[in-house]
Amino acid sequence: MSIIPSCKKEKREACAKAFDRGVQCILKCQVKKDGKPTVWCAQHDELDYSPRPARASSSRWAQWQRIGGIVKLLMSLDHPDDMTVAAIDGAVAWF
Repeated sequence: MSIIPSCKKEKREACAKAFDRGVQCILKCQVKKDGKPTVWCAQHDELDYSPRPARASSSRWAQWQRIGGIVKLLMSLDHPDDMTVAAIDGAVAWF
């Protein structure tokens, strides 16, 4: 029985680290205009995070509902850092 709680703790820690890496990726992908963060595209380059075309039938830009979901996720974070706050503010200003 003692293995199960430690396994859960390890999984929670691994999930938390993966989530944090995901948030950092979201912040790196945010498009900047005149040096200010704006919104996100549907797809980004895996190396330099720049906007990339989506499927031929899709726009490069994400739908505003998806952008709203990203902003809601960022706003749900406890103790966001300055970069996250700037990302939220920039997206809200874009809306």
